[in-house]
Amino acid sequence: MQKIVLRDLTQGVNLTPVAVALGNFDGVHIGHATLLAAAVKSGYTPAVFTFAGEVPHFLTSEEQKEKELEKSGIALLFSAPFSLFKALSPENFVGYLAVKLSVKHIVCGYNFRFGKNALGTPQLLTDLAKAYGITVEVLPKVTLGGTAVSSSRIRSLLAGGKTEEANVLLGRPYTLEGKVEKGHSMGKKLTFPTVNLAVHPSSAPLKQGVYVSLTVIDRKPYPSVTNIGNNPTFRRKVVTCETHILDLSADLYGKEVSVSLLSFLREERKFATPEALREAIALDVANAVAFHRKNGEGDKT
Repeated sequence: MQKIVLRDLTQGVNLTPVAVALGNFDGVHIGHATLLAAAVKSGYTPAVFTFAGEVPHFLTSEEQKEKELEKSGIALLFSAPFSLFKALSPENFVGYLAVKLSVKHIVCGYNFRFGKNALGTPQLLTDLAKAYGITVEVLPKVTLGGTAVSSSRIRSLLAGGKTEEANVLLGRPYTLEGKVEKGHSMGKKLTFPTVNLAVHPSSAPLKQGVYVSLTVIDRKPYPSVTNIGNNPTFRRKVVTCETHILDLSADLYGKEVSVSLLSFLREERKFATPEALREAIALDVANAVAFHRKNGEGDKT
């Protein structure tokens, strides 16, 4: 996938006729997947136009979003700061898509808004696009369980510890990525060594507690159990992601890893003694092993 960063409204940036999907695409969830699939099957080069770094409590980092868009078959990503476009009228926005991005087909959701003060609606988009010979495909809401699939719904589920429901809406497990950092080595002292990742302060808030997880290192998945929180037994102040990988002992400091949260086990709590914490972790590990065996990971535990 080619990424084109838009920095100037006067630059001509693309000559290839494209079908562009419009939206924030935070999470790249199953609702977004319908927009992306429509762009891919249009017959034009499939593209996405989105604003970078504008989503509070994001579900996916920019790097994760780009990987998921590419997996969906998107060939071009137009990325721009919102400040560059926020003053454009709906008419000028559509003109920009036509003249500067060579858009021939537009895909958007039923509730898409655009232009200055978000005055543009899907119907206005359809009407304005006709002047440029651009066709517009407005897709209906995607629902699951009678409720619309949305990034805000997924964030709410994650904050409530309803990880498995959130993962269904995402179409994949919610995943944290980063370099393994040096921790306090308390897990090792408790006989359950962990790999530690920082949790970005602007990412979607997660229910603090223990999760069954799957950790990928060098493209190989390992069953694991993860604590998201500030470890109240030892009074940590910063929320971290601490993962114990089942049946793996290796020095992973500095390595890039991803930790996918599969199921919420229990809330984080303060224990009276380190020994009480160790016993709780042992039970968490046993529950994680049982989960992985039930879900096809038994040969890895």
